[in-house]
Amino acid sequence: MSQNENLGRCSARVYAGSFTGHPCTRNAKVLREGKPYCGTHDPVAIADKRKAKHAQWDQEAKEKGIRWAAEEKRRKAIQQLCGHIPTDELDQYELVRKAGDSQQ
Repeated sequence: MSQNENLGRCSARVYAGSFTGHPCTRNAKVLREGKPYCGTHDPVAIADKRKAKHAQWDQEAKEKGIRWAAEEKRRKAIQQLCGHIPTDELDQYELVRKAGDSQQ
């Protein structure tokens, strides 16, 4: 008999389509602060997954910021070169150019 079998069932409550919820039916794998938890409801595992996801989102936001800054720099350069052309006409030209590039 292994140690995990002695822990019994997970102590978390599952609220899937009901207001009152029901106990998790999975066998417990770990004890956290005296309560047994399965792998899905383990608070430490949940915190680790959340931390990893936030790190991924931060990296994606940083990459988007770099791309946005490069695009803004390009737009300012175009505006300086074509200062007499209104911005909305430049935007229309850009849309037509992108549409032509996607068809090729």
